[in-house]
Amino acid sequence: MSESTSGETRESVSEVRSGSTPVFAIFEGGGAKGIAHVGAYAAADEMSFEFVGVAGASAGAIIASLIAVGFSPNDIFNPAVEGENIFAAHDLSPLQALGEKDWRHFQRLRRIWLRLWIPIFILFAATFIARFLGWAMTARILGLVTIFLIAATGLRGMVLWKARGIFDPAHFTQHLNAVLRKRVLAVYQQLGLPHGEIPENIRFKDIDPRMVPGFCRLKIVATDISGQQLRLFDHRTPDVDLPAAAGST
Repeated sequence: MSESTSGETRESVSEVRSGSTPVFAIFEGGGAKGIAHVGAYAAADEMSFEFVGVAGASAGAIIASLIAVGFSPNDIFNPAVEGENIFAAHDLSPLQALGEKDWRHFQRLRRIWLRLWIPIFILFAATFIARFLGWAMTARILGLVTIFLIAATGLRGMVLWKARGIFDPAHFTQHLNAVLRKRVLAVYQQLGLPHGEIPENIRFKDIDPRMVPGFCRLKIVATDISGQQLRLFDHRTPDVDLPAAAGST
């Protein structure tokens, strides 16, 4: 551990609530499975653990961002009350937050791929059987049809590769930013801090716990596909758009 990191750790730990145990938490990715992190957060809260630093990637980065600005487990998702979650609190359904158009596109692609791979398997088996029985012409025709279907499936994959995925992260980050900004403004007002200069898009320096008591350190790990390298965002990248960093991982 470097001297600067050690200093950050001591600073964070010194600000915990009386009677709580300071902990650092890392939340991994996992898409929709990221909701399991909320359960872990709730269990830690019940055991009087206090997060003084959180980090995450992908879905874990989103949960870590919400924790960093002080959302409680029940604020994010309350299993005791149907429909009570962070999305509903902002008049959004999970699909609306993710992007209904992109979700329909995903469902359509899934149906297409399922309909393609089953015939490919059947045709491949039929081609093998035809060759085994000595039906050369039939085997050749079946083989050509199989190649055509494989090429069509591969073309779909190339389209997704060039698009870097199905879901547009910009749609989700817009909603995530609205959630974070509303929370940040409320905390600034509650603490009597100047909030007139908070930008439309929340940055890492807007949630710096050295300036805003009650927030905690946040680190987000992302993959730069174009540059083929890992990227780390935290208080050392103060002007980086926080929701964009969390939503693009």
